[in-house]
Amino acid sequence: MKGGEIQPTGTKEHTLSKWLDEWLETHKKTKVQSTTYDNYMNLAAHVKKHRIGGLKLSQVKPIHITEFFASISEYSHSFRKQMQFLINGCLECGIDNDFCTKNPVRRATIKKKLQGWREAFTEDEVRTITNFAKSDKLFGVPILIMLNTGIRSGEMRALTYNKIDFVNNVITIDESIKQTGEIGLPKNNKPRHVPIKREFAKLLKAKIDENTK
Repeated sequence: MKGGEIQPTGTKEHTLSKWLDEWLETHKKTKVQSTTYDNYMNLAAHVKKHRIGGLKLSQVKPIHITEFFASISEYSHSFRKQMQFLINGCLECGIDNDFCTKNPVRRATIKKKLQGWREAFTEDEVRTITNFAKSDKLFGVPILIMLNTGIRSGEMRALTYNKIDFVNNVITIDESIKQTGEIGLPKNNKPRHVPIKREFAKLLKAKIDENTK
Protein backbone atom coordinates (compact mmCIF):
# COMPACT_ATOMS: atom_id res chain seq x y z
CA MET A 1 0.00 0.00 0.00
CA LYS A 2 1.32 3.44 -0.93
CA GLY A 3 -0.14 6.73 0.27
CA GLY A 4 -3.30 4.96 1.45
CA GLU A 5 -3.88 3.37 -1.98
CA ILE A 6 -4.09 -0.36 -2.52
CA GLN A 7 -1.58 -1.67 -5.03
CA PRO A 8 -2.98 -3.56 -8.05
CA THR A 9 -2.95 -7.35 -7.64
CA GLY A 10 -0.50 -7.71 -10.50
CA THR A 11 2.17 -5.78 -8.63
CA LYS A 12 2.11 -8.08 -5.59
CA GLU A 13 5.53 -9.69 -5.20
CA HIS A 14 5.41 -13.43 -4.72
CA THR A 15 8.40 -15.52 -3.74
CA LEU A 16 8.76 -18.75 -5.67
CA SER A 17 7.81 -20.75 -2.56
CA LYS A 18 4.69 -18.68 -1.92
CA TRP A 19 3.57 -18.81 -5.53
CA LEU A 20 4.14 -22.59 -5.65
CA ASP A 21 1.76 -23.00 -2.69
CA GLU A 22 -0.86 -20.70 -4.21
CA TRP A 23 -0.54 -22.24 -7.67
CA LEU A 24 -0.88 -25.79 -6.37
CA GLU A 25 -3.84 -24.90 -4.16
CA THR A 26 -5.66 -22.94 -6.86
CA HIS A 27 -4.75 -24.64 -10.11
CA LYS A 28 -3.89 -28.26 -9.24
CA LYS A 29 -5.64 -29.47 -6.09
CA THR A 30 -9.05 -29.95 -7.69
CA LYS A 31 -7.72 -31.16 -11.04
CA VAL A 32 -5.49 -34.09 -10.08
CA GLN A 33 -5.78 -37.17 -7.89
CA SER A 34 -4.90 -36.77 -4.22
CA THR A 35 -1.76 -38.89 -4.58
CA THR A 36 -0.57 -36.74 -7.49
CA TYR A 37 -1.22 -33.59 -5.47
CA ASP A 38 0.71 -35.01 -2.52
CA ASN A 39 3.59 -35.75 -4.87
CA TYR A 40 3.53 -32.15 -6.12
CA MET A 41 3.64 -30.92 -2.53
CA ASN A 42 6.64 -33.16 -1.85
CA LEU A 43 8.44 -31.72 -4.88
CA ALA A 44 7.58 -28.17 -3.80
CA ALA A 45 9.10 -28.86 -0.37
CA HIS A 46 12.50 -29.36 -2.04
CA VAL A 47 12.21 -25.95 -3.69
CA LYS A 48 11.35 -24.33 -0.36
CA LYS A 49 14.42 -25.82 1.32
CA HIS A 50 16.69 -24.33 -1.32
CA ARG A 51 17.53 -20.64 -1.41
CA ILE A 52 15.74 -20.31 -4.75
CA GLY A 53 12.45 -20.63 -2.87
CA GLY A 54 13.01 -17.30 -1.15
CA LEU A 55 13.57 -15.38 -4.37
CA LYS A 56 10.80 -13.21 -5.77
CA LEU A 57 9.46 -14.47 -9.07
CA SER A 58 10.88 -11.46 -10.90
CA GLN A 59 14.33 -12.23 -9.43
CA VAL A 60 14.56 -15.88 -10.51
CA LYS A 61 17.09 -16.17 -13.34
CA PRO A 62 18.21 -19.12 -15.49
CA ILE A 63 21.38 -19.39 -13.40
CA HIS A 64 19.27 -19.93 -10.27
CA ILE A 65 17.32 -22.72 -11.98
CA THR A 66 20.58 -24.27 -13.19
CA GLU A 67 22.02 -24.10 -9.67
CA PHE A 68 18.92 -25.65 -8.14
CA PHE A 69 18.96 -28.63 -10.50
CA ALA A 70 22.67 -29.08 -9.90
CA SER A 71 21.84 -29.40 -6.20
CA ILE A 72 19.52 -32.35 -6.87
CA SER A 73 21.78 -34.04 -9.42
CA GLU A 74 21.87 -37.26 -7.39
CA TYR A 75 18.12 -37.72 -7.58
CA SER A 76 16.55 -40.02 -10.16
CA HIS A 77 15.83 -39.01 -13.74
CA SER A 78 12.09 -39.33 -13.03
CA PHE A 79 12.28 -37.07 -9.96
CA ARG A 80 14.19 -34.37 -11.83
CA LYS A 81 11.81 -34.54 -14.78
CA GLN A 82 8.81 -34.12 -12.47
CA MET A 83 10.56 -31.23 -10.73
CA GLN A 84 11.19 -29.49 -14.05
CA PHE A 85 7.54 -29.97 -15.01
CA LEU A 86 6.43 -28.49 -11.69
CA ILE A 87 8.61 -25.39 -11.73
CA ASN A 88 8.02 -24.75 -15.42
CA GLY A 89 4.24 -24.96 -15.01
CA CYS A 90 4.35 -22.74 -11.94
CA LEU A 91 6.34 -20.02 -13.71
CA GLU A 92 4.24 -20.19 -16.88
CA CYS A 93 1.18 -19.53 -14.74
CA GLY A 94 3.10 -16.74 -13.00
CA ILE A 95 3.55 -15.06 -16.40
CA ASP A 96 -0.16 -15.47 -17.16
CA ASN A 97 -0.97 -13.72 -13.87
CA ASP A 98 1.57 -10.90 -14.42
CA PHE A 99 3.74 -11.90 -11.45
CA CYS A 100 6.76 -12.27 -13.73
CA THR A 101 7.54 -11.61 -17.38
CA LYS A 102 9.87 -14.50 -18.25
CA ASN A 103 10.19 -18.19 -17.54
CA PRO A 104 13.86 -18.84 -16.64
CA VAL A 105 13.38 -22.61 -16.90
CA ARG A 106 13.37 -22.25 -20.69
CA ARG A 107 16.94 -20.89 -20.71
CA ALA A 108 18.41 -22.81 -17.79
CA THR A 109 21.02 -25.53 -18.23
CA ILE A 110 19.47 -28.66 -16.83
CA LYS A 111 21.72 -31.64 -17.36
CA LYS A 112 19.96 -34.89 -18.02
CA LYS A 113 20.77 -37.63 -15.58
CA LEU A 114 21.74 -40.86 -17.30
CA GLN A 115 19.33 -43.59 -16.38
CA GLY A 116 20.86 -46.67 -14.84
CA TRP A 117 20.59 -50.09 -16.35
CA ARG A 118 17.42 -51.97 -15.53
CA GLU A 119 18.05 -55.67 -15.17
CA ALA A 120 15.34 -58.07 -16.23
CA PHE A 121 14.78 -61.43 -14.56
CA THR A 122 16.75 -64.28 -16.08
CA GLU A 123 14.90 -67.33 -17.38
CA ASP A 124 16.00 -69.27 -14.30
CA GLU A 125 14.70 -66.53 -12.00
CA VAL A 126 11.36 -66.42 -13.83
CA ARG A 127 11.11 -70.19 -13.52
CA THR A 128 11.87 -70.07 -9.77
CA ILE A 129 9.31 -67.28 -9.16
CA THR A 130 6.67 -69.06 -11.23
CA ASN A 131 7.18 -72.38 -9.41
CA PHE A 132 6.82 -70.60 -6.07
CA ALA A 133 3.67 -68.81 -7.24
CA LYS A 134 2.13 -72.08 -8.41
CA SER A 135 2.53 -73.56 -4.94
CA ASP A 136 1.53 -70.51 -2.88
CA LYS A 137 -2.19 -70.09 -2.31
CA LEU A 138 -2.07 -66.63 -0.70
CA PHE A 139 0.29 -64.73 -3.02
CA GLY A 140 0.49 -67.03 -6.03
CA VAL A 141 -2.11 -65.31 -8.22
CA PRO A 142 -0.86 -61.72 -7.61
CA ILE A 143 2.74 -62.80 -8.26
CA LEU A 144 1.81 -64.52 -11.51
CA ILE A 145 -0.20 -61.54 -12.76
CA MET A 146 2.46 -58.95 -11.92
CA LEU A 147 5.23 -61.11 -13.36
CA ASN A 148 3.40 -61.61 -16.65
CA THR A 149 1.72 -58.22 -17.13
CA GLY A 150 3.83 -55.57 -15.36
CA ILE A 151 0.78 -53.85 -13.86
CA ARG A 152 1.38 -51.56 -10.88
CA SER A 153 1.05 -52.61 -7.24
CA GLY A 154 -1.99 -50.41 -6.59
CA GLU A 155 -3.68 -51.77 -9.71
CA MET A 156 -2.98 -55.33 -8.60
CA ARG A 157 -4.46 -54.74 -5.16
CA ALA A 158 -7.65 -53.34 -6.70
CA LEU A 159 -8.02 -56.15 -9.24
CA THR A 160 -10.87 -58.62 -8.88
CA TYR A 161 -11.35 -61.96 -10.64
CA ASN A 162 -14.29 -60.67 -12.69
CA LYS A 163 -11.92 -58.25 -14.46
CA ILE A 164 -10.06 -61.20 -16.01
CA ASP A 165 -11.56 -62.24 -19.34
CA PHE A 166 -10.46 -65.81 -20.08
CA VAL A 167 -12.41 -65.89 -23.36
CA ASN A 168 -10.51 -63.03 -24.96
CA ASN A 169 -7.42 -63.34 -22.72
CA VAL A 170 -7.57 -59.76 -21.50
CA ILE A 171 -7.34 -58.15 -18.04
CA THR A 172 -9.24 -54.90 -17.53
CA ILE A 173 -7.43 -52.37 -15.35
CA ASP A 174 -9.91 -49.69 -14.30
CA GLU A 175 -9.14 -49.15 -10.60
CA SER A 176 -6.12 -48.63 -8.36
CA ILE A 177 -5.66 -48.47 -4.59
CA LYS A 178 -3.84 -45.26 -3.72
CA GLN A 179 -1.29 -44.68 -0.95
CA THR A 180 -4.11 -43.27 1.18
CA GLY A 181 -6.02 -46.54 0.88
CA GLU A 182 -8.67 -44.97 -1.35
CA ILE A 183 -9.79 -46.67 -4.55
CA GLY A 184 -9.57 -44.50 -7.65
CA LEU A 185 -8.77 -44.60 -11.33
CA PRO A 186 -5.44 -46.05 -12.52
CA LYS A 187 -2.51 -43.91 -13.65
CA ASN A 188 -3.43 -41.17 -16.14
CA ASN A 189 -7.07 -41.63 -15.09
CA LYS A 190 -7.65 -43.98 -18.01
CA PRO A 191 -8.82 -47.61 -17.80
CA ARG A 192 -6.91 -49.96 -20.08
CA HIS A 193 -6.99 -53.54 -21.29
CA VAL A 194 -3.91 -55.69 -20.81
CA PRO A 195 -3.64 -58.72 -23.13
CA ILE A 196 -2.24 -61.95 -21.72
CA LYS A 197 -0.78 -64.95 -23.52
CA ARG A 198 -2.99 -68.01 -23.98
CA GLU A 199 -0.56 -70.27 -22.09
CA PHE A 200 -0.46 -67.88 -19.15
CA ALA A 201 -4.25 -67.51 -19.19
CA LYS A 202 -4.60 -71.29 -18.80
CA LEU A 203 -2.14 -71.32 -15.90
CA LEU A 204 -3.83 -68.37 -14.23
CA LYS A 205 -7.32 -69.84 -14.57
CA ALA A 206 -6.15 -73.15 -13.11
CA LYS A 207 -4.59 -71.33 -10.15
CA ILE A 208 -7.71 -69.23 -9.54
CA ASP A 209 -9.97 -72.29 -9.78
CA GLU A 210 -7.73 -74.04 -7.25
CA ASN A 211 -7.92 -71.07 -4.85
CA THR A 212 -11.70 -70.72 -5.09
CA LYS A 213 -12.59 -74.36 -4.46
